[in-house]
Amino acid sequence: VQEERKKITARLEIQKDDIQAVLPISKNWEVINTAVLTGRQVSQAMKVFIVSQAGKVADVTLQSSCHSEDESVLKVSSSCSSVYVDGSEIRGSWNASVLVKYGTYTGLARFTLWMPEFPLEVNVADFRLSQVKGWRVPDEHFSRSTNKIKRSLGADDRRWVGTGGGLVAEDVDNGVEDDKHSFCRLRYQQSPVEVFARFLAADHDSGRVSYLVSRRTWLRV
Repeated sequence: VQEERKKITARLEIQKDDIQAVLPISKNWEVINTAVLTGRQVSQAMKVFIVSQAGKVADVTLQSSCHSEDESVLKVSSSCSSVYVDGSEIRGSWNASVLVKYGTYTGLARFTLWMPEFPLEVNVADFRLSQVKGWRVPDEHFSRSTNKIKRSLGADDRRWVGTGGGLVAEDVDNGVEDDKHSFCRLRYQQSPVEVFARFLAADHDSGRVSYLVSRRTWLRV
């Protein structure tokens, strides 16, 4: 008896490997805003990756566009390669958001932005500074001022003196000495100054305020 051959029919669906997610990545999701105190920009590197349905990962940082939801808290570079603060910010935030877009796909990055609390704490080692007896130093500020006066002398600062052969122009020094080292000032003691600040961030949804490390922690800035 000849066995009947069985046929198996199956349908395979083939789909395009499409993007599953856009993921902004940073090594540190916290930014301490010292720029409002020093005027020097503080930045934090960021990259943008896409993950496909097949699990493939690609860096698309330079092909993405980004914008900060609130630039009074945190700013983002046009290349999406970093977030930064430049000192123009007005508050901190527990959830400062950066919207990332790649094609029609979007992702969201959330940073904690720590803002210094005012007033600051200023510590001076010695509050009473006395004159150092018998010690005088050149007054560079006064010397620069006299040099400016000399450079500004022009035709109006000359006087004409009669001689046997006619008139000769003569500079008027207005009593300004040529030797800049002849102007000295008193020397006083010096003392180091240290400035400390507490940093805070607020959750604008709940109004809750958190301090960096703790409320009792002051950082030297």
